[in-house]
Amino acid sequence: MVFGNKTEIAFDIQKKNGNFIVMDIIVNSVNISCRDNSYYILPLIKNIKKEIKFIGTNELFLKKSMHCTNLLELHDLFYDHRVKVYESNIEELDVLFYDLSTQNALFYVYQEEDMLVFLGKFIEGDELISTKVSKSDFLNTLSNLLTKIESM
Repeated sequence: MVFGNKTEIAFDIQKKNGNFIVMDIIVNSVNISCRDNSYYILPLIKNIKKEIKFIGTNELFLKKSMHCTNLLELHDLFYDHRVKVYESNIEELDVLFYDLSTQNALFYVYQEEDMLVFLGKFIEGDELISTKVSKSDFLNTLSNLLTKIESM
């Protein structure tokens, strides 16, 4: 069962297996959960809710000085954590990470008008993966995903 669009961002639930949900997370047609796609249900629910709150209640616009920064450099600035990238005084959040175990990729998000720009890369790799999706579409996708997981 797929939530979202695989060419942008999608969550492909394979099955429920006891206390786990087996789910692929796909960004710009790349499966970023390819090494570990089993998620404990309760932390998964908690972390999806955290991401919905973070994205839904914050303006995620970049500081003006970062508007011309290329995406690879911007990813490194997010990763640095000493550099504040958002215009508002909010802490950066590593998004699309819903597990408490192995983290394979680091993804961040910022906003351009009503669009969200996701950018990330695998921890053991240099290739940048990025996509744009409307903020409302992404929040709807997460909400629908959450509803399905809570009902399983």
